[in-house]
Order: sequence, then C-alpha cells, then structure tokens
Amino acid sequence: MVKKCLTFILISVLMILSACGTNSSVKEQGQASNNLNSVGSNEIVNMHGNVKNLNRLDFFVENVTAKKSDEVKITHYTIEGDPIYDTVTFDGKQLKITNDNSEDKFGSGEIFTYTCKNLTKNESETGLEYLLIDCKAPDGSSGNHPIVSIRYNLAEQDYFAFRLEYGVNQKNVIDTKNQEIVKDLQNGEMATVMDFQFSESEMQQIYKVLVIGGYLGEKQISTQCKEKPLYSYKLKVWINQGEREFEWNRCDMSEDGKQMTKVADDIIAILKKNETYKGLPEVKGDYE
Repeated sequence: MVKKCLTFILISVLMILSACGTNSSVKEQGQASNNLNSVGSNEIVNMHGNVKNLNRLDFFVENVTAKKSDEVKITHYTIEGDPIYDTVTFDGKQLKITNDNSEDKFGSGEIFTYTCKNLTKNESETGLEYLLIDCKAPDGSSGNHPIVSIRYNLAEQDYFAFRLEYGVNQKNVIDTKNQEIVKDLQNGEMATVMDFQFSESEMQQIYKVLVIGGYLGEKQISTQCKEKPLYSYKLKVWINQGEREFEWNRCDMSEDGKQMTKVADDIIAILKKNETYKGLPEVKGDYE
C-alpha cells in the first residue's frame, strides 16, 4: 500500500522534460512557477525536480540527526500542475509523514500518515535523493519513501552550453559555446584562451551546480543594488532547444540573489582548478 500510494514522488525525476523541447517549455510559467517565488520558511517546493528552498530540507536533515524537533512541508507539482503535499515532522524521537494528494485530479484523493525510522540524504555525481527509511502504514505495510529526488545527469541532455560574464564590468568570461575564456588582469590587460574546453567531468560538475541552484526556475534577482567596485554577473545557459538568461549584482542579498551568486562562484571555482586556466598570468592590479 505504501509503495502504491507514494510512487507519485518519482515525478521529480522527470525534471529533464522541462529542459527538453522548445524555449517555452524551459521558460515555463503558471501558478506552480509563481509558487516557487512565494514559499514559506519551512516550505520546500518541488516542480519536476526544480526545487525551491532546498537548503531548508538540508537543515531538517541536520535537526533529525541532532534529535531536534522540526517540521517541513514539501509541495510537489504533477505534470498537469496539481499540488501534492508531504508534511514531514520530527518530535525528537519519531519521524512522521503525512501525504495529501486530495488536490491531484489523477490521485486517490486521500490523506495518509506514516511513521518512519530514519531520513537519509544520498548524493552522487548524477543525482540527489532525500529518502525516508522503513515507513509503516496503518495497515502494517512498509517501504522507503523518497521525498525529493533530483537528477542532474548531463549525459541525458542532448545539448548543454553556457556563457558566464563576471567581475567588475563583467570583463571575465567563460563561454563553452564559443570555447573561450577571458581573464581580467585588472591592469587594463586581458588574458584570452581560444579553443578552450572543459572536461566531461568538469561539465558534469557545472551542470550539477546549475540544477541544484534551480536554474530552470524563475529568479527574482536584481541589478539595482550598488557598491564600489560593482561586481556583477551575466549568465546564459543553452539546454537542448531552450535557453535561460540571468543578470544580477553580487550585492543582491535576496535569497535568489545569494543562490545565483553561489552558482556563479561554484562555476568559477571549477574553472580555477582547470590546468589551462592555472597557466594564465596572475592578476596584476585591483579595483578600488
């Protein structure tokens, strides 16, 4: 019974569908997309693997490990846009999950509550899963329950490229589409490498960073904040038939702004470990 009632969660692995097809599919709008920008402090929204507020789920896992009481609500959206709710509670001793698919037109319309023995976070190079272990239903049946599953296997995509401009006046460039990197030496000089390519492993790492950062979702980011020197970013991602584009300043301290800055910084960190990049001249000046 548990397995039958909870298999809907596997819709999250269909995230790839939102990255395939036309531009409009990647720039998906609608009520579910809007809800990604209006989550509460204890709410996680999972729209086909594009997850908002994932850090809150990590914090919940930490609290379970530390035997601290906590509660999170996870809202999943079906392909048709219907919400399905998982409320996971921990009282310091016992884990419970209440599964509510009463608003799913194709669901059972019922609400079930299960007790579970543990919660694990399982991460690999191509996927991430938060799994409730040994959940028991009132009828005595039991099984494991994935509450969030995210796939970021680059091999499943037909095409992936990106261009990241960053720094003061966005003079630094990483462009995998045109196979180019530009390093601002901050003294009026630029170091450029043409025919640059990341390894397959590096591209997989970068794709993971983008997926975990929710690049397919709508972002409320801004270029309005000002600081000196003004450090800013422009990111364009091509994925299959679609594309996503973002521009923001590092001083944007909104949740989306901080998340996108982390995405950019993680990509830059991968670049800085690349042997070709390490062979470029050191920065010779600075911006005041």
